[in-house]
Amino acid sequence: MPVPPHNPQYTLRCVWLSEAQVGGFYDGFANSTLWPLCHLNLERTVFTPLDWRHYQEVNAHFATVVADECGGKRALVWLQDYHLALCPALLRQRLPDLAIMHFWHIPWPPWELYRACPWRRELLEGLLGNDLLGFHLAQYCHNFLECAERVLGASVDYKAGVVEYEGRETWVRPFPISIDYAWWTRLARGRRVARQIVRRRVHPDLAFPILGLGVDRLDYTKGIVHRLAAIERFLEKYPAYQGRFGFVQIAVPSRTQIEDYRRVKAQVEGAVERINARFGTETAKPIHYRYEHLEPAELVVYYRMADFAMVTSLHDGMNRVAKEFVASQVEQRGVLICSEFAGAAEALDNALLINPYDTERVADTLKHAIEMSREEKAHRMARLQTHLAEHNIYKWLADIFTTLEDIQGASPVAALAAVAVPTDSAAALSDA
Repeated sequence: MPVPPHNPQYTLRCVWLSEAQVGGFYDGFANSTLWPLCHLNLERTVFTPLDWRHYQEVNAHFATVVADECGGKRALVWLQDYHLALCPALLRQRLPDLAIMHFWHIPWPPWELYRACPWRRELLEGLLGNDLLGFHLAQYCHNFLECAERVLGASVDYKAGVVEYEGRETWVRPFPISIDYAWWTRLARGRRVARQIVRRRVHPDLAFPILGLGVDRLDYTKGIVHRLAAIERFLEKYPAYQGRFGFVQIAVPSRTQIEDYRRVKAQVEGAVERINARFGTETAKPIHYRYEHLEPAELVVYYRMADFAMVTSLHDGMNRVAKEFVASQVEQRGVLICSEFAGAAEALDNALLINPYDTERVADTLKHAIEMSREEKAHRMARLQTHLAEHNIYKWLADIFTTLEDIQGASPVAALAAVAVPTDSAAALSDA
């Protein structure tokens, strides 16, 4: 299928899954086993043999389709994320001369947690079919290297970031993902956005002198309940801000078939109701809650309106919302409050960094962000923007492909041959 239809740039091939496969592979092993395990939530991690069999089955199916797309030619395959951990080795078995790289978009857990997985060996062996394996942070690379050494007895060079196993090498490197900074900035500067800000500001739920923002998938890793607790404590501790402070929480529906996600939705909505009952009036409530997906054109309006944005992840591979907010702050009047447990915090050191578990200090940080001088806000935001303008999504891509060229001595193919990207209801394979 040519994409986009009006001006084809690449071909998209969909690998459709049965309802049972979606339940076992996606809802099951990917998001009820690997997701919580990699986010240090062992108590939420479910190890189900049937889910594991579906995961194996779908990965094998993907490998077959990718190999077919490559047509026996020397090609480069770039696999994405935790859904396809077994695919690299399966591809390597079919086509040994492929150049294969993989980007893992979530954290890799430390050995002490990873060892709980009954299929810890198989997952590692699958990923070591890659020539290059990328993570967001150096810490995740170190965790992976230690797991490979302890589980497989692989030869690991921590300094070089290389694993040697069964006669071949896999290079493991950090590549912190970013955003299209210039695109978000252009969007934020649009005339339509300025008009929308004026219209929204007169809405009773948004007509506060001070307005904060949270944007998240509704996921237990994002710390939304912790964030709301800190806001409640802030309003208790600093009553002068009651009636002057509003907060927009945009919660994007996610994985609604999984009980843990339905449970956290109920917790978040209960907290919103409680805070609004305590501190709201008949005409205005401090928490404006939207449970829906917003397109960038609407989201950027909130990014520009906000006096501060809160990222309160309990554990997060990167968190691109933090970067989108910074890129959208064209007036440099907002403050980014960012969890030290989000991967984004490593580079965004001019944000106000917080421990989301420390409710009292997060409440105090809210006050600090609100009362910060205009000059300090602009200075901090300018430094964040300078960093993101340089370290954008295009640099991320260039760094990955340049690293693979360095590993192999020369570019293995002229163009990307295959990219596998799973989605909620199907798995997609694109080749160009």
